[in-house]
Amino acid sequence: MESNEPGGLSRRTVAKGAAWAVPAAVALGAAPKAAASPPCVPTFTLNGASCKCPGGSTPQTQSYYLLICSDPANTCTTAGGSIYIWAAESNSGKALTGPSFPITIPAGSCDSQYRLFGSTSSAQYVHFQYSFTLDGPKAWSALIPAPNQQCGRDGNGNCTAPGASTAVAKKATDSTPSSTSSTAAPSSTTSAPATSTQAPAPASTQAPAPTSAG
Repeated sequence: MESNEPGGLSRRTVAKGAAWAVPAAVALGAAPKAAASPPCVPTFTLNGASCKCPGGSTPQTQSYYLLICSDPANTCTTAGGSIYIWAAESNSGKALTGPSFPITIPAGSCDSQYRLFGSTSSAQYVHFQYSFTLDGPKAWSALIPAPNQQCGRDGNGNCTAPGASTAVAKKATDSTPSSTSSTAAPSSTTSAPATSTQAPAPASTQAPAPTSAG
């Protein structure tokens, strides 16, 4: 037999309302937080002049000069901003070390310079760990082919960044003074004062005219 509570509500009605209210509150509190994820996956490329150091013939063995670019055709670049690179690896999982991380690349553009990445083995492919903000989630890019062309070497046999040896040679040429002096040497033909070599006119040898007799 139901007993009515003040206000006309039965105990069964009050209990039934409480039973529905509790699970709703529990379900709301237990909802997992949405996992943060990058807004999209950028496409990275390497500038065409990126190169590898000749293995075994330079002090920088198993190293690469890489100029990293963010593909402007990728939809990740339409909003502008920057992409931060935190690490680099080869396809075999070997870390490529050397640069100071993070490397900041303008979205849709290239890094400001070639950077020397060192490794303990050759790489067929490389990829980069990136984020869109300094404190945002990090992810790994797709693998991209490592450069096959070899870098140049300077006079000491060190591996050089693309264009570096040419720039050094040009600078040396520009700074070398010309071997032909523009200062005219004094003339060696100093004209001495003219000395007259003409002999004095001889004295008159004409005999005096004879005097007439008286």
